[in-house]
Amino acid sequence: MKLLPLLPIAPLLLTPPPAPTQLAQLSSPLALHQTLAEGHQARVTGLTFHPDYPHLLISSGGKNDSQVVVWNWQSGKRNQRDRAQGSGIESFALSANGEWLVTTGADRYIHFWEMPEGKFTHTLNVDFYNLLSIVISPDDRLLVSGGLEGIRLWDLQNRRSLSTLARFLPVTELAMHPDGTQLASGTIQGTIQLWDLTTGDRQQTWQAHEDTIQALAFTPDGAGLVTVGQDEIIYLWETTTGNLSQAFEHPPGSVGAIALHPSEPFLVASIQNRLYLWNWLTGEQLAQWPLHTNWISSLTFSSDGQWLASGAYDGEIKIWHWPQFQLRP
Repeated sequence: MKLLPLLPIAPLLLTPPPAPTQLAQLSSPLALHQTLAEGHQARVTGLTFHPDYPHLLISSGGKNDSQVVVWNWQSGKRNQRDRAQGSGIESFALSANGEWLVTTGADRYIHFWEMPEGKFTHTLNVDFYNLLSIVISPDDRLLVSGGLEGIRLWDLQNRRSLSTLARFLPVTELAMHPDGTQLASGTIQGTIQLWDLTTGDRQQTWQAHEDTIQALAFTPDGAGLVTVGQDEIIYLWETTTGNLSQAFEHPPGSVGAIALHPSEPFLVASIQNRLYLWNWLTGEQLAQWPLHTNWISSLTFSSDGQWLASGAYDGEIKIWHWPQFQLRP
């Protein structure tokens, strides 16, 4: 299938990958800065720092919650709370300009929220049930939704459907390449697909896990793709070849969330209530910390990499000051 792009996509210039440094002991601790309470009554399904208002954090809730909350995380106060997704929010994406938050759930709707006010504004009927993932291109032109019935492309600016990228592909996760020209999708069968968004062509498919893909994330340089499966394994794959680059060892247990540091080769993942840290270039595990009393369900870094937000299944959110590392000579 050939797909006409919304507009010619000019790849963004990406920062070269960091040198494979060997990181040693912490030179400063992972320090708790703030605990945000009375926002969600159930699992925190999404967290993101606002790009233009660094003191604002946006969070979403899952089943029996369905709320979007805007926090002033520096003061710990809740700025705004609104509800729209009746089935619970499974995935959300914030536009690069910070003006719109888009949410999806198990129903067939995409909801739009005006930011930074955090007010629900309108809804799109997708005609696909069980929407599980949504991403936005870095230029804010393209919106991609994925679910158990396939992948659809949308004109974000005009709120209209463009085309169906894949029909009857049971997608559980999506990830957008940092330059906006490539899309990764993961399925309930444990397969990964890479798509060229300038043509609509499927570039690669490989079997990454034995069962459902639970998380996907491109490395900041776009050369690697981190995948998490229901088989409790975390892998790093080369995007040009589909070859396995790293397997990250951890204690037995389901992985609740992952996040990649924006400028350093750090990968974090939650297992139950603990956070594990690796150097994704070398595969070396660097540290682990208990963060919550309940299991962790969501993680995100601030754009400057100085802060980490974690959300748990009981609705609690914590803000952590990211530690400094001393390099080995």
